[in-house]
Amino acid sequence: MAPTCFVQAAEEAPPPAIVDPSALFHHIHFQDNLKSMTPHQLQKVEMRRLARALRKEALLATPNCGALFMHQFVKVDMPAQAIIAGYRALPDEVDIEPVLTLFHVNGHPLAMPVVEEKSRPLLFRSYKPGDVMRRGMKGVEEPLSIAAAVTPDVLLVPLTAFDRRGARLGQGGGYYDRTLAGLRCTKTIMAIGVALSVQEMPNIPLEKHDALLDYIVTEKEVIRCSLF
Repeated sequence: MAPTCFVQAAEEAPPPAIVDPSALFHHIHFQDNLKSMTPHQLQKVEMRRLARALRKEALLATPNCGALFMHQFVKVDMPAQAIIAGYRALPDEVDIEPVLTLFHVNGHPLAMPVVEEKSRPLLFRSYKPGDVMRRGMKGVEEPLSIAAAVTPDVLLVPLTAFDRRGARLGQGGGYYDRTLAGLRCTKTIMAIGVALSVQEMPNIPLEKHDALLDYIVTEKEVIRCSLF
């Protein structure tokens, strides 16, 4: 009997991956931006990448770190009756709601930032813990438009990275740089950065538009910033 031959069917090639056009556009746009960046700007991009990875890992290790920050914030000498502007944390930022509740209990009026336009400074509206919020222009919760507009005395600033001089990296939109520059032209403002200790970087490149912080509060310490 002649041997039986088996012919193995060729494996079907996997279907081509579907590329999201918007994702491709943003990738190309980002690559184009990199080509036009200065060495300092490129250094900031790399510092943001590293600091975000470190922050994500640290937040997973200490998911409820608000109490640690409360213990540090009581060491900061806040001006009496100062209007304190907080922020609504993004998923990868330090949640300061317990800190804001502590300030509210201690009699400090509170405020939250509102993004009106991409290139303008932030607006601040009155806020109390438990207030109904809405999704703003950047997808972040902010007070309703009926809440009174106020001018804060203290800004709590979310950080991506920082150094001990008070230099900071945020999300890259420049909102807090523009806001602090505008407010400091009209009054004395205390700017306090909020970050985990792992987000500290050595000598963040400073550009002329960068607004410096007065203090940085981490889960471990309060840093009084100084350029010297």
